[in-house]
Amino acid sequence: IHICIDRIANLNTSQEFDEFGIVMEIIPPEILQNQATYSIASDLYSTSVLYFKMIYKRYPFNGSTKEELI
Repeated sequence: IHICIDRIANLNTSQEFDEFGIVMEIIPPEILQNQATYSIASDLYSTSVLYFKMIYKRYPFNGSTKEELI
């Protein structure tokens, strides 16, 4: 998905993610931790979380901040 990864990595709260227009729960941990390395596995993580949401109607992980979510 690789959209604005640097800006996403610097967001901290769910409100900031809402203002940016993205759901914090689908962002891979390596991007939330602001790591420089990411790969197609990051995209697969996001896709898997979206599939989980469609099947179970909830996210597999919850938190109001990046630290809680990680």
